[in-house]
Amino acid sequence: MKRTPVVAIMGHVDHGKTTLLDYLMNSRIAEKESGGITQSVRSFMYTAKEDRSITFIDTPGHEAFFKIRERGSKVADIVVLVVAVDDGVKPQTKEVINLILSQNIPTIVAINKIDLPNANSDKVKRELVANGILLEGFGGNVPFCEISAKNGTNIENLIDTILLYWDMSEDETTHEEKSDVNSAIVLESFLNKKEGHQYLVIVKSGEIKTGDYLINTTLKVRSIIDDRGKRITRATVSMPVILSGMNESKSCGETIYFSNTIVKNTGNKDENIVKKDDKSFSNDRFNIFDALNTEKEKKAGRNLLVILKTDSNGSNEAIIEYIKSVKQDLPIDIFYSRNGDINESDVTSAEASGAIIVGFNVSIEDRIDKYAKSKKIVVMIYKVIYELIDDLISAAQAMSTGEIQETKIGSSKVLQVFTLSNGMFVAGCRVMEGKLQKGLIARITRRGSVCYEGRIISIKHLKEEIKESLKGSECGLTLSPNYESQTGDTIDCIKK
Repeated sequence: MKRTPVVAIMGHVDHGKTTLLDYLMNSRIAEKESGGITQSVRSFMYTAKEDRSITFIDTPGHEAFFKIRERGSKVADIVVLVVAVDDGVKPQTKEVINLILSQNIPTIVAINKIDLPNANSDKVKRELVANGILLEGFGGNVPFCEISAKNGTNIENLIDTILLYWDMSEDETTHEEKSDVNSAIVLESFLNKKEGHQYLVIVKSGEIKTGDYLINTTLKVRSIIDDRGKRITRATVSMPVILSGMNESKSCGETIYFSNTIVKNTGNKDENIVKKDDKSFSNDRFNIFDALNTEKEKKAGRNLLVILKTDSNGSNEAIIEYIKSVKQDLPIDIFYSRNGDINESDVTSAEASGAIIVGFNVSIEDRIDKYAKSKKIVVMIYKVIYELIDDLISAAQAMSTGEIQETKIGSSKVLQVFTLSNGMFVAGCRVMEGKLQKGLIARITRRGSVCYEGRIISIKHLKEEIKESLKGSECGLTLSPNYESQTGDTIDCIKK
């Protein structure tokens, strides 16, 4: 009997990956995403016709999350490469294609947004072929489906293609066989205030039950939570579940093993199976700047020292990897990085070291926040990855050169202000010069004085979400932090 296939949804940012799964699961995930970008790995099961199941992994599209996409590709049986018909092959699309080709992963292409006017899927197909994805009918055997994740067009055809492709696979690992080895792959490791350390895993072989021991420890699986948030007692092959009862973080991508009795490392074959199967996810990643920190500070100024607090190992890993990639150009050093909310110890460490505290998808108690302000410690908390990265780069430039480089790329006038049911304000604007771009800084001037600076998190034109609005056009802007502008205000779009 064939087991449930594990399918990773991958592609460029904003090409519709989460919207596709949103349609399948009817869970409105995409609307809840900060900045419209999937921030970490999500995994859940979809029940198709004839009670057949597919486990989906929704991986981030932003360039900073390369490691998470790489991890998603390694656990997947099939990759669905989502490409927007209006955008074609973009940088993260090429990145995914390189993963697919290097690891020889079975692939299905979903050409999305065919509901858009003047959609030209042939152009996208030619671009894919030019980048090594040889589609059916274009000299290759990679199947493709033209879909609209927004409207649900041809989604059933995509599901049928996935199941047919899986049924035709002859790899021995596709069968659900009884195994003496109970193992799972860690997709995320995070800290829950009530449950302690938890792992989001996909069961790789055998089964995991509540009460099982993590091999080479005395740790028990205290609870198992399925993709619907329901507590279950047993998880079988290909199931995505959250395990609690652990006392430490695990490296993302690591394979972990379980037994119904305590198994310690005795130097025999059990020793071999508890070794990490991928050295690239070693805990040493938390010290990647140790060697770099011994370098002399740049003469123009001192390095920006950062204490990083995140919601999960995956986010932590992605941010550090991105900072590492720009380290040669910018003076940024990580003092330390940990999971969990910002606490008093972080503030004390920042005061002693001269570091700033940067949080991603975490919180800070009012008491700790006041303490930080009394010590004049800079605390920056974000929910959108590109906002965090842009501000870190700007802060590092300021410390290095003594000034922040910025460019005004557009300007607009506020014509009318609307209030949404959720309390968010929308500024109805006309673009007077240049363009307004989602994700960039919004600076509001009123009667000649700057009264607000935040970020553009949404641009809409006639209820359609767009990435940018050009000179002469009208649009609705939503800003973060939320701010009620006034008719006649000028909103400039700033790139720092």
